Amino acid sequence: MKLTESLLKRSYALYFVAIYAFYLALLLLALRERNPAFTLDITTIVLPAIEIAFFCVLGLIAWHIQRSSWLAFPSLLAFLALPLLVMLVYMVQGFSAYLSGHYISVLALENYTDGSQYAAKPLFFVIAALGFGSWIGLALATLQAREQAAFRWPGKSSVFAATIVCLLFVGMIGSSSLTERTLQLRPDMAPITSLARAFRDLRKARNSTVDMAETLDRQGISLPINERYPLLRDQAYSSPPPFGLIQSASDKPNVIVIFAEGLSARFLETYGGKHQGLMPNIDRFAARSMTVYNYFSHTAATYRGIQGQLVSGYPRNGGAESGGWEAEGENNTALLTSINYRTIPDILLDRGYKTAFLSSSSQGASFNAMLRSLGFDTVYAVETLPELLGGRPAALSSGTFDAADAEIFSGLKGFLEKQTSSGDKRPFFVATYNVGTHAFLDSDSAGITYGTGDNPALNRMHNFDAQLGKFLDYFQNSSFSDNTILIITADHATYPEPAVVKALRGEDYKAYFVDRIPLIVHHQGLALPAAFDANYRTSVDFAPTLLHLLSFQKVKNAFMGFSIFEQAPAHHVPLAAMGEEFYYIGPHGISKAAGARDEDAKHVAYQNYVRMYYWLESQNRVFPARETISN
Repeated sequence: MKLTESLLKRSYALYFVAIYAFYLALLLLALRERNPAFTLDITTIVLPAIEIAFFCVLGLIAWHIQRSSWLAFPSLLAFLALPLLVMLVYMVQGFSAYLSGHYISVLALENYTDGSQYAAKPLFFVIAALGFGSWIGLALATLQAREQAAFRWPGKSSVFAATIVCLLFVGMIGSSSLTERTLQLRPDMAPITSLARAFRDLRKARNSTVDMAETLDRQGISLPINERYPLLRDQAYSSPPPFGLIQSASDKPNVIVIFAEGLSARFLETYGGKHQGLMPNIDRFAARSMTVYNYFSHTAATYRGIQGQLVSGYPRNGGAESGGWEAEGENNTALLTSINYRTIPDILLDRGYKTAFLSSSSQGASFNAMLRSLGFDTVYAVETLPELLGGRPAALSSGTFDAADAEIFSGLKGFLEKQTSSGDKRPFFVATYNVGTHAFLDSDSAGITYGTGDNPALNRMHNFDAQLGKFLDYFQNSSFSDNTILIITADHATYPEPAVVKALRGEDYKAYFVDRIPLIVHHQGLALPAAFDANYRTSVDFAPTLLHLLSFQKVKNAFMGFSIFEQAPAHHVPLAAMGEEFYYIGPHGISKAAGARDEDAKHVAYQNYVRMYYWLESQNRVFPARETISN
């Protein structure tokens, strides 16, 4: 059959229509199954249609241009590449909306390797195969039509329609967030435009080395910015600890911190969780400890979360993004480890503590290099955990190359036993990180599931509690219980994958990578209350809060945070930051910063404060080298 030019054009347009139909189907699924940032309105229905129509028009223009001899090949290439590009972007963005309720963000671009845990969904590859197969058919038809079809210029109506589409698209991307009484146009909700803006924001953030002093001063944040290290402070807190000291308390208690991977407080019944018996061991421990409420994560993901809490800052570089610790094809370790911070391990080392971290990663992982750079004496990895496990190899978490949760907490028990048998009288600071509660994983222990076992998020939380519970039982019956501060918290909030959203869906839940996280403190040396309201403070305040519990006040530091046990300065706004993504936290809940002109001045000021921290990191001006400080 002879393939006419008009038939080819109709097939070409139909391919774009199919992309739009696929997008609508995933959008409807996202709306039905989770709590996304999408609604059925002009933004999510009409703007993507305009965007798709624009690229279709570009392709048809390229088809006509390819009749020119010297532009034939590049125009034909553009004609074929455009539908493939649109198909790939809409497929990825559509699946992102389906899985998380949001398009790909700057944070997702920065941590693109994390996507390997969920991109391998069978449905994803089925749709990709169909889309790519259809495109191959379109490409073959194009080559056939190019040889057979007689060339005709487009009619006036076609030119008029193309002009209208182009004008609509230019008007759409030229707007920011245009809000009126009845209409909200958000070009960031058109998949290709949204992805382009995410890349733009990422590039802008990396290339910004502007000194923020003048901007911050106008917004009420006064810093000695002309000094080499403007964040320097001489003490960790300003007022005495608000809790009475037990007479027999040690002046240097041991410290254990459990950094649970991705644990939002709402999973725990202690914090109002609705799943009975999900995490009973932590709930029982909380009943004997101080439970801190209204305490939120301040960043994500794990690299930023743990580093940010131990240095009380907002690290710019995370894991897999360009410039990050795990960036593919880059070796940033030397650069990132050269940045000087004032860390909890350094501070406690100066006060006679031995420090250690039990990591679930393998020995050569960049995560462990980061931990060593933070000042830990010893970092136990998969290969060295056997030193704490009686010599046996550490079992791996299912589907990963990381140690299972059971091994981390068995190793922690082994660490305490080794401390006793060695006769080492020094106080210690030891922290742990487990991988078993990571997004998209199921329980890594056979037979430990929650309820019917059909929700992997609940299964892995239940398993984590079971493994940690064994250690808690040991700890409560050991001599360490009397002279050790034991803290259970998280590196960051739980990532809002479908299983999580299904489990947590409720009136106040928003599918953001920011949420309330647990902070549960056991300390026999202080008369702690059963409950403490942090009043919407965040984990950037973790380091000074810990030093407040230890009564270590005279400490040179560069903390951005302040102890939750005292009033913070007026400029200290509860804010979560992940690169150039900002979230406001308060009694109203969590809201994403939109960059609108009418945003609260204090919020804008604190965003710039965080950006200044990024810049100080890039200049290695956060904190002086160790040899230049005295305490």
